[in-house]
Amino acid sequence: MKKTVLTFAVLMAAVFTVNAQGFIGGGLGVDYMGGKSKYGSTTNDLGTGLAFSFTPKVGYFPSDKFGFGLQVGILSATYKPPKPSSSSPDNKTTLTGWGIEPFVLYKLIEADRLTFLLSGSAGISGAKGKTTYGSSTTDGDPTTIFSVGVLPVLSYSLTDKLGIDVACNFLRFGFDSTTEKSASNKDNKDTINTLGFGVNSPAYSLNGFLSDYINVSIIYKF
Repeated sequence: MKKTVLTFAVLMAAVFTVNAQGFIGGGLGVDYMGGKSKYGSTTNDLGTGLAFSFTPKVGYFPSDKFGFGLQVGILSATYKPPKPSSSSPDNKTTLTGWGIEPFVLYKLIEADRLTFLLSGSAGISGAKGKTTYGSSTTDGDPTTIFSVGVLPVLSYSLTDKLGIDVACNFLRFGFDSTTEKSASNKDNKDTINTLGFGVNSPAYSLNGFLSDYINVSIIYKF
């Protein structure tokens, strides 16, 4: 009996080793916002915004169907509203954020170079901002978000080693709990819980990693 169990364990280990595949990758985002509005002969500046996001991830497929991994996120954003006049002090709001998200993957359909997967994740993220007006700086209210969700992912293999993953955040079903604490009084806080389908968070909210309706990542397989 012991020999049978040992043989079975060795065979399973061999199968997992043959089919195992690791991957690393992630996405890099740059968003710019700016423009002007015109009403008749009057033109108004709308201000400018610039945001950078970096979401590296690493994962491992121990079998043909199941995989798991970890993704982290870093966000930095700045918004400068229009000045009422040229002599007005500089005014800008900055936001920094982070996120950690373990995930599991299941391959539903494989067709040549295209693979359709389901991704389940549970993550925590946070963001904090500050506003500077002239020489005065005011801290914003820190926000922490806990997210659990499931969403579809399309994976396309460019080569045997290189691929593109597209996470369809607009088809996500999940639960999010957002807690915002007062910067002036940490005993004061608001918590909002949401359960729903699709992306209901604004851009740059660090709601898990759902800053866009889709999230594109470059993947290297090894």
